[in-house]
Amino acid sequence: TVALNITMPKGATSLTANLTRHSLNSLVSAGVTSLALNGSPVRVAFDAKALAEIQKQSSGNISFTIAPNASLSSETKKMIGTRPVYELTVSYTKNGKNATVSSWGGGTATVSVPYTPAEDEAVGGLYAVYVDTYGNATRVAGSAYDANRGCVIFTTTHFSRYGIGYTAPSA
Repeated sequence: TVALNITMPKGATSLTANLTRHSLNSLVSAGVTSLALNGSPVRVAFDAKALAEIQKQSSGNISFTIAPNASLSSETKKMIGTRPVYELTVSYTKNGKNATVSSWGGGTATVSVPYTPAEDEAVGGLYAVYVDTYGNATRVAGSAYDANRGCVIFTTTHFSRYGIGYTAPSA
């Protein structure tokens, strides 16, 4: 595993980490099993298959961007409320324009979104929410709140908008 430990400047809420083409090629050819971005608003770890697919689909240097995103439909706001939402992207420059890597050929990224539950929230009711390009929200299967790390954790095969949802446990 290779970890990039990033120190965010005070007051910063978003991050763009750039990886040169040579560095990506070196990681893939060395057989690195995971590339983790730590210290940003959201922790992300790509597995080897995802890295190889990013290498295959892209050209030039790679940018990993994690930015807050509050633009939600009214239905999605019901699920997420005021909890955090982030836009996650992997991009590169192609013919002078930004292009994104939309899927990772069966590879995955593990995402950890820090969150402190509100007083009236049971940790078992917290989960990750995927927000598609149309603004529709879907609960991410297998996502859960990790009380020891203070974050909602999930795996995904692509990047998009992701937030934290809550459903109160029933009696």
